[in-house]
Amino acid sequence: MKERANEYESIVSESLRNVSGENMSHEELYEVWRNALVENTKFVCAVTKMRERNDRRTAWWDEEVKAVVNEKRDKFLAWRKMRLLNEEENMMSPSER
Repeated sequence: MKERANEYESIVSESLRNVSGENMSHEELYEVWRNALVENTKFVCAVTKMRERNDRRTAWWDEEVKAVVNEKRDKFLAWRKMRLLNEEENMMSPSER
């Protein structure tokens, strides 16, 4: 992850190295910076346009990543349920236990 951050920083720096902004309006300067950030983010994060649904997705989002995210979500939900049960148990009076 740190490698990607370093790559992104160097690419954006290179893109903006020759931008002086002296003869540009605020809007023009904003557009130059925005385009540099957006386009380089798309490049580094591998955002692509998928053909099936005509929407944007990342190329690295595959079945393996989906499975890991689902597993993480399931573990979080189990943890949250256990925590709520423990809180309910702690709220009960000693005679109810």
